[in-house]
Amino acid sequence: RDADHASSGSFAHLREFSIFGVPFVAGLPHQFGQLSKLEILDISFTELRNVLPSELGQLESLRVLRLQGQKFAGPLLDKLGQLSNLQSLVLSGNYFSGTIPASLAKLPKLSTLWLDNNKLSTRRVV
Repeated sequence: RDADHASSGSFAHLREFSIFGVPFVAGLPHQFGQLSKLEILDISFTELRNVLPSELGQLESLRVLRLQGQKFAGPLLDKLGQLSNLQSLVLSGNYFSGTIPASLAKLPKLSTLWLDNNKLSTRRVV
């Protein structure tokens, strides 16, 4: 229910959202995509499941995306490659599978990329 506040403007100016080690099993609400000023999203070791909501690709101000030690599965979102301000992407310790999207290699500011301990293919990113 709190996620509904994102669309109503209560969190319109939120710049950082961090939770560490608190069971938060419900999954990421799709409303996170409406937090246009969000720069840091750090939700680590909270047992989140499911797939990443595609709305994360709408977070144009995002500089840090850290979703480490979760239970996310499926392919990595190609839309993450649209996050042109992204400097740090940490998705270690999940169940992501498939290949690493080539769009990640084109992120101009990306300086940290941790994808270890997933089920990703070792095919080379072009």
